[in-house]
Parts: sequence; structure tokens; C-alpha cells
Amino acid sequence: MTSPVALHEVDLTSETTLSAVIELLRPHAPYSLAALGGILNSRDRTVALPLSPPTVQMWLTAPLSDLHPGTPTLFSAVVFLPVSHQFRFVCSAESSPSSEAVAPSAEEQAHVLAAFHALLQLAAAHRPTYDADLMPTKVLHAPEAKGTDAPPMVLVGCVNARWSACLQPLAESQNPSVRQIRPALAPEARSGVTGQDHPAALPLSESWTISKIEERDVDAVRSTSHIPRSREYLLSRSATSVCIRDEAASPPGRAISWGLLHADGSIGALYVDPDYRRRGLAKFVVKELVRKLDVRFPDSPLASGDEGGGALGWNWTEADVWNEESQKLLLSLEGWRYGWMVHWTYIRGDRAMKKLS
Repeated sequence: MTSPVALHEVDLTSETTLSAVIELLRPHAPYSLAALGGILNSRDRTVALPLSPPTVQMWLTAPLSDLHPGTPTLFSAVVFLPVSHQFRFVCSAESSPSSEAVAPSAEEQAHVLAAFHALLQLAAAHRPTYDADLMPTKVLHAPEAKGTDAPPMVLVGCVNARWSACLQPLAESQNPSVRQIRPALAPEARSGVTGQDHPAALPLSESWTISKIEERDVDAVRSTSHIPRSREYLLSRSATSVCIRDEAASPPGRAISWGLLHADGSIGALYVDPDYRRRGLAKFVVKELVRKLDVRFPDSPLASGDEGGGALGWNWTEADVWNEESQKLLLSLEGWRYGWMVHWTYIRGDRAMKKLS
């Protein structure tokens, strides 16, 4: 049995508290990006803080007032994204200088298990509020929508593979993905934009135009994704999406390629119509999303003071571990590099709680 920890909910509607959370998680970037991105992208980033309150919830394993940025304290943060019915999790130990070379200590593993125990207790006490709406399948990279008879589970996305061994006994499934990252620019490089920073024009065809995902595109986006997503979710990501249309197609303006910024700040849902592949569209969509989220550009929709990217000026994505083509595409783009392995961790609470007791 693990030593218990408590989850302390954080009031994200307070500008002072939200700023403190950002500064608490900043030193742990890039490992804290999914949790921090989930918070920052839960609100309208086209307006300055704190005009639109976030719709997510956040908990810490210690009171926020007891935690200080840069201090080597072991703590974890849990964020729940209602729009996708998923959690994000980060532990401060992930950003330690030796984290990639040294296995987690017994203390760190016990802490993470205790944090997940508290998360499962929270989910059980408020069921079905925190239940996942996706279920794992035997084909690991293709989850399915939860059926009416499916047992309740929680889904914690993007869990650092550092914790896969200690969480494996609790998990019904741990679906592996590769995190790829594009680091934020150094402060001295943020003052200006050169013509080589981002693409200036669409490749090849004059009939192609840049747009965003609209309601008329949602059925196509849903049908081409192996991950079930609701219409509401996709429309909620429209402002931070890129859609390429062919005005010469039938019907005119048909969507031929797209991508979007997910609710946790990651770039995803990248797709190119088979008739338009091998023309550079996938690379262009990623570059255009990065440009759209770059606050140095006057047409960026982000509010003044926003640091850009998915969070803190960083951009990132997760590619299925089996999807080598997607991984190669991102790594071929300037500024992108391999990050680390993550898991989409599905946990059935009743079974896991018995193992933890």
C-alpha cells in the first residue's frame, strides 16, 4: 500500500493564481508542457488574461503556496480537460538533470503511485464526471468510443514513459507514442522575423487557399481520423487550426489538408487527401500552424502577452510509435527534434484501487 497524498485543487479563475501556476511549471518545461498547455488552451487565447475563465480543473499534491518555482521539491500536477474527458499528469522529477539516464527512485515511484491513487479516488467520488469517453482496443493506436456497457475508466494522456513500469500493474492499456518538440526561441531571437522563419506562400498550386477548419469540414475530419472525436471538440479547435482548400476542386473550396492545435496544446489531426499527397502539404500545414501561433507575426490571433506556441512558445506533437512516416516528417522540419516516449494510460478504477489497497 502506498503512503497517501492529497490532491489540492487550484483556483484557475484567479489571475494571480494562474500566473503562479505558470511560473511553477515553467522550470519543468518541456516535460510540463501538456499539463500547462491544457490549462492555457482551455481559455480564449485571443484575449488577455484573465477575461475568459478556464474550463479545466487542476490539482497539486501540495498546496500551491507551499511550492516555489525552481526549488527541488517532489510534487505532481494533475489537469482534467472536460472537452476531451482526459487527464494530463506531470511530476517534478521528470525534469531532473538525470531523469533520462537514471531510473526513477523508489521515493519517486511511490509518490507517482500515491498521486494516481488520489486521482482514482477523486474520479470514483464524482463518477461519471471524470470518466473517459474513449476505450482501448487490441489495436493499440486505434481507441474506440466508449460503449454503453463499457466499465468506467480514466484516461491519462501523455504520461512520461519514465512511469510506465510503476503504473503498468494499474493500467488496462498503455498506448505508446513518440513526443516530438520544437523548442521556444531564445529571448534574444524573439525581437524580429526574417523571411526564412516561416513559409510565405503555399506550394505548387495557385488554386489552393489557407483557411481554418469550419463546420462544413467536420464530417471529413472525423471520418479520416482513427481516434473518435466529437463535432463539438473539433469545432472548439477551429480558431487554432489550419485547413488548405482547393478552389478548383468539386465542390470549390473543398478541404484537402488540415491540422489543429489540440486542447492540451499539441499539434495533431494532421491529414492530406490521398490525391494531393507528396506535394509538401503536410509540412506546410505544420509550418503554418507554428507560424499562426508565433506572436511575432502581426496576423497571429493570440493576445498581447501570450508567449505563443502550444505553451511557453514551445510546439509539440505525439506520433504513434508505429507511425514512422509521421515521425520522419516532423524531424525533417527545421527546429523539431525527438523528445521522449509517452503513454496514453487507461485505468479501470475498481481494479486499480484493489491493487493499491
